[in-house]
Amino acid sequence: MEITKREIILSISIVVIMFIIGLLITNHMNSKILDNNSKYLEAVHIDKNDLFSYSLSTSVGNAFISGNLIAKDPVKYPELKGSYLVVNKTKEEYTAHTRVVSDGKHTHTET
Repeated sequence: MEITKREIILSISIVVIMFIIGLLITNHMNSKILDNNSKYLEAVHIDKNDLFSYSLSTSVGNAFISGNLIAKDPVKYPELKGSYLVVNKTKEEYTAHTRVVSDGKHTHTET
């Protein structure tokens, strides 16, 4: 089989078109990533109490806040050592249930 000029030109044009489409998709993805990261890069860093109060009163926007969180009314349980901000306690009881099963000839109890 012989490769013609038409096949070579068509192959090169397909490769160029696919390359351009790939570049467009990559640029779109990069712009979306930069838009999402800008929220974090532009956020205010707050680590002092007075700056935190000021940012609440002025509605600063996105912020990274670091500090100590202290519970106003801590929760305590006798089973746990120390006090906590929130504690969830779930009590589960397992009880055995039985039933009598009969298949016509035999009868037995299942638990």
